[in-house]
Amino acid sequence: LCNVVRIAQQLVEGELGVLDAARRLCALRHQVSEDEHDPDFIVFVGIDSETDDLPLGEVRGHWNPAVLADKDREREFYERSVRDAAISACRTLIARFGESA
Repeated sequence: LCNVVRIAQQLVEGELGVLDAARRLCALRHQVSEDEHDPDFIVFVGIDSETDDLPLGEVRGHWNPAVLADKDREREFYERSVRDAAISACRTLIARFGESA
């Protein structure tokens, strides 16, 4: 539970990007909720699904720099468009799991 809260707090505080946080939270959701369609995680499932073609982390080193630059612009635009919803969802996760952490 504390990992969910930590990741959510990092996004709210601007220490972690929206896509990175969404992917990490999606990876943890089955550890903290048995509900496949848990409404507190659905925003992150959507973000992850809509951006699975945008590279993060180590795989970036394998991309063509010109294509990577285009994908980075696409990611930045997308992150700006969903940031408020992601932060709101993070606050919900913090409230829900913060006491248990």
